[in-house]
Amino acid sequence: MLVYSLYAPYNIPHTQIGGILMAAKCDICGKEVMFGNHVSHAHNRTRRRWKPNLIKTVAIIDGKKKRVKVCSKCYKKLRKAI
Repeated sequence: MLVYSLYAPYNIPHTQIGGILMAAKCDICGKEVMFGNHVSHAHNRTRRRWKPNLIKTVAIIDGKKKRVKVCSKCYKKLRKAI
């Protein structure tokens, strides 16, 4: 029997809740996770990810308030538009 909790345990990333991986993507510009290598001084390469700096905020879209995840660049543009 599989039971999913609403609260993420401490040993998994906060973006994974209840066994479902949430998208790390900006709702406005579509910026996503980038992949590449971490290169040490000895030139050992290990895979790594660069996540966008997402901010959960409320925006008015089509006259309605909507909760969106936006990157910091789009957040600055939203703040300047107000």
